Amino acid sequence: MLSLRGTFINLGDGRESKKEPRSQSAPPGPRDMYQTEFFKNECSYVSQLMERSNSIRTMSQAMSKSTGSNHSDKSEENSDEQAISSDSGVASTATATRPGATKDRVLTSGSSESFEGPPGQKSQMKREDMMKKTQMKREDFMKLMANKKNRNKKPALQFGSTAQFQEDPGSPSCPVSRALEVIQELPNQLDEALHQNTMSIVGNVQSHVIELCREIRNSSSEDSEATAQALRQVAGIPEMVMSTLKSRASEMSESIMDHLETIVASAMENENDKADLAKQIAKLPMQVERITGKALGNSEPCPKEAALRHMDSAMARLPESQALADSYHRVASSVPSATPQSMVYAASQATSATVHMAVAGLHATQGSQQGVVVENKVVADMILRAKVEGEFMAQHGPALYQSQAGRLQGLGSEANSGSQGHPELCTRPCLYFGAGKCANGNSCDFCHLTHPKRPAHLDKRNRALLKSLPPDIRAAMLKDALLARSRALRVDISSKDLLNQLEQVGGGAPLSAESTEMQARHHRLASALRTMTLSTLLAFASRINSEDDADEGDSMEVDAQGQRKLHDRLAVLRAKLSLRSSLQSGSIGSGSQRSGDRNGVQNWEM
Repeated sequence: MLSLRGTFINLGDGRESKKEPRSQSAPPGPRDMYQTEFFKNECSYVSQLMERSNSIRTMSQAMSKSTGSNHSDKSEENSDEQAISSDSGVASTATATRPGATKDRVLTSGSSESFEGPPGQKSQMKREDMMKKTQMKREDFMKLMANKKNRNKKPALQFGSTAQFQEDPGSPSCPVSRALEVIQELPNQLDEALHQNTMSIVGNVQSHVIELCREIRNSSSEDSEATAQALRQVAGIPEMVMSTLKSRASEMSESIMDHLETIVASAMENENDKADLAKQIAKLPMQVERITGKALGNSEPCPKEAALRHMDSAMARLPESQALADSYHRVASSVPSATPQSMVYAASQATSATVHMAVAGLHATQGSQQGVVVENKVVADMILRAKVEGEFMAQHGPALYQSQAGRLQGLGSEANSGSQGHPELCTRPCLYFGAGKCANGNSCDFCHLTHPKRPAHLDKRNRALLKSLPPDIRAAMLKDALLARSRALRVDISSKDLLNQLEQVGGGAPLSAESTEMQARHHRLASALRTMTLSTLLAFASRINSEDDADEGDSMEVDAQGQRKLHDRLAVLRAKLSLRSSLQSGSIGSGSQRSGDRNGVQNWEM
């Protein structure tokens, strides 16, 4: 504190500084006034520091005196909740306050000896080394991609049988460079997918651990110290699970990075071999699934076994109760025994979307005036499928996506009209929805759901053969294909007028031909028809009596009356599918028996 009239200045710690008095003969000038104010501020700042130091010292002494005292139940509850609901999603406070927290030491039931927990100091060092190696791999991969972009121009490259272009392999116009730029984003996408999946698993475990901690506090015994130790051991389970899963994710990322480096190095050596690069990129989802699947068998350390040891040690100190046993089993069921299958699925899906974009870049060709143009319809379908898959999974999750992938789905009123009957009776995918710009919403007449595979179509030879067949053989072949497809989907589409019409036109004509070659061609055509969707087969069947055979498309043009009949049939069948979906989900008449349900096959008359 500064005394303006005195000659001594108290610095706050008992020391004093001599200050010579200013001469009274001359008034203080501007410089003297500035120095006085500066000195006042400095002394005030020093005094504040000393007061803060004294207050901190007093608080530390008070805390050290109270370390041996027992806490009340309310303070224990608050500390446990704060520990479990910390920002990192784990019990950081409880772990930091328990003895031996750096080594995760817990007590086994029935023994006073301690042992090193599953994560352990050695395991923690191993995980840190693994994460450092993964980061180094990523940096090396990024450097490799940067060198790929900065290389000098190469001689003219010949892509397939097309004309030669004088392209810079590092320029954005080079297909190989475009594909590698897409692949460059794969490590970040994998990390994001694995991180989200890990946090989802840890969040589920954490919610059950919080319930278990509540039950422990409610059934606490007279020994408050035993209850506190049990809470600390249980609270460390989410942290242990997250640490183990992060270690597995780092191992996956490192192995995938090695494989990506091999692909990039091969692409840099063989710039003009786009076909080989496309094959390597197309194998990436299978490679990623194989790499991540290896972690399923890696049970060291096993998070479930470690969690059970922690909980067994905690339960040994507490009285038995049914509520504790139920909470115990819920926590045990939420902790994975190995690498969860959901992590493998998340990594595979993230890779699939990137692979679609990379293959699209390889199939792109350079136009004369319009720049790079994607002219392959298959590539456009792949891009659309990748976008729709990501959109659908983000909204509905992977479980519903897997159920949609391979069998008939009846959709309720929440889907748009074009998506009803997906994937057999829906229309073609909506390109605007795949790009996130569909303004029609639920009124859109095109499908908004994912199509895992491109719908089967007849090639030019089979289309010509189908049109050249006599009407009776064509009708018999289409009828057999319709019935076979409906049986494969466990749906009997008993359309009286359509099937009777095919029966009348066919007249039971045998599917035979004069020569062995024609028999083989007919057999291939029949096999191709059986793989097509119901909507396409219905379009073929509705065209059976049309006189116009000049169409080159798959769904041959029908007259106005036939078009209306086809539209009505599809609408009725889609409505039936929606009704069946509601009945199966139990939302409408879950207890009633559906008429015509024999051996799991529905009879729907239209």
